[in-house]
Amino acid sequence: MTHPIGSQVPIPFTVRDATGAPVAFATASISVEQPDGTAVVLTIGDGITVTGVGQGVGVFVPAQAGRHATWGTTSGPSTVIAPDAFSVVALSGATAPAVGIAEARSWLNISTPEWDPLVRRALAAATGVAEGWTGQLLRRTVVTETHAGGAPTVRLLRAPVQSVTSVAEGGTALTGADFILLQGDGLLLRVTGVEPREWTGGDAGVTVEYVAGHVVIPDRLLAAVAELTRHVFASLQRGGSRDDEYSQDEQVRAICATLLGPRHGTFA
Repeated sequence: MTHPIGSQVPIPFTVRDATGAPVAFATASISVEQPDGTAVVLTIGDGITVTGVGQGVGVFVPAQAGRHATWGTTSGPSTVIAPDAFSVVALSGATAPAVGIAEARSWLNISTPEWDPLVRRALAAATGVAEGWTGQLLRRTVVTETHAGGAPTVRLLRAPVQSVTSVAEGGTALTGADFILLQGDGLLLRVTGVEPREWTGGDAGVTVEYVAGHVVIPDRLLAAVAELTRHVFASLQRGGSRDDEYSQDEQVRAICATLLGPRHGTFA
């Protein structure tokens, strides 16, 4: 399960007796190992709440992105809280999905938030598939690329290009007068005055930072993301788990071909 930095991550547990029935416990502690190797310990009254007979839940607020491991113990009776793990991501405009969770719920006819982790995962996968199929970024993304010189233009790899932030040629920063962005084509033309000239700097001599992604996502792309979200959500409910399996999913490919047209991106 993936959670954003700053969210409340629940860590539920149940204490049972020898017959398997829930039984009250005196103390409990849960250790959360963070990506940097440090650990935070939760205890009753300080991160752990007893929710019923034999039932408890720890709540951890992550501050680091990456894998977090958990384990714990109780006393009275003495038991072990089984090891587990969860992942944390740092959210930004580029990592957020194409639409909000509320709109995705409406696509799935879900009105309550208990399915939100699965909805977020399905929506993220659907957004990635649509971007991979079309070769277009649905979300505003800052991209840094390195290109070879030797021609008057370099082709920026991510579309649609909104603007160019900076360009360096052979390690020297250029000004806006040194290049022209052919926005519709995603091409960067090197110029001196108004005259085209070749980019220099060798095989990796041109470094470009630019902003790509749709300002307003076209309806046809949103329709495809909606249908892909429905399909991926159903797959996850059936136990699907691999994030890379969708490129081999014939239904996914059929949805993309029908709603998005011919493939232009890097989708396998």
